[in-house]
Formats: sequence, C-alpha cells, structure tokens
Amino acid sequence: MTGGEAIPTVFIVRTEQPPALEVFAHVEHAREYARLRSGATVHFLPVRFSLGDAQVVVERRVSILKGQVISDKAVEETLFSAGVDFSIPDIETYQEDMFRWNVVGLGSDRRQVDEGVDMAVARISRAIGVSPATALVVTDDDLPA
Repeated sequence: MTGGEAIPTVFIVRTEQPPALEVFAHVEHAREYARLRSGATVHFLPVRFSLGDAQVVVERRVSILKGQVISDKAVEETLFSAGVDFSIPDIETYQEDMFRWNVVGLGSDRRQVDEGVDMAVARISRAIGVSPATALVVTDDDLPA
C-alpha cells in the first residue's frame, strides 16, 4: 500500500450470545446483523497486512501534588496499530483538583518524551507557586526540536 490509499477495514459485531464475534466487510451488513441481536455492538478494525507497522511507544505519566512530583512512571509498549503515528511526541497536562496535576507523554523517541514531560512538570511546578489556575499547558510548539 502507498501512503495515499485508504486502509481497508473490517467491521466486527460483538454479541452476548454465541457466536460472540462476527466479522463483516461492509458496515451496512454489520449494522443490520447487530440490529437482529440483543445487546450487539459494532466495532471497526483496520486490516493488517504484516507486522511491519510495529513500533515501540513510550508512555510516561507524572503526578504532581502541591508542586512536588509524587509519581513518575514510564512504560514502553510495542503497538501494531495501523495508521497511528507517534513520531512526534504528544504531551498533555490536566488538573485533577486545586493541588494535583498530571502530565502524560506519548511518543516513539524516549528522549523527546522525557524532555517534553520534564518541561511541562517544571512549568506546572513554577506556576503552582503562584496559583494552580495560572499553570500553562504545554503545546507541540513548546516541545524541543
């Protein structure tokens, strides 16, 4: 397949009674079958032609309480998701409550993920000293090149 082609997809109907899964090539057929089955749900899945699309993805999660890091965990996982690109790290921050923040970084380059997460943690920690509500969210423009 070339980059401009659509990724073929199959449609899976998950049911409560046997058979638990049915696979369809067309979404209309999957929806019709699901209507005939109580509690059935329709899911889609890209067709994989090889394991060549496998990539290692780093996920790093940091929890901050009152400006101090209380948890810092990183996990590397091999993903086989078709059409998913982790070459540019995605760094997100969110506030749980007045004093607790979380930073999550995803990407294929551990160094870039670590730099982005560390930058976000530093910005939040500095901002919490003033007011948690004024903490800045790290965007892709803030990430190291």
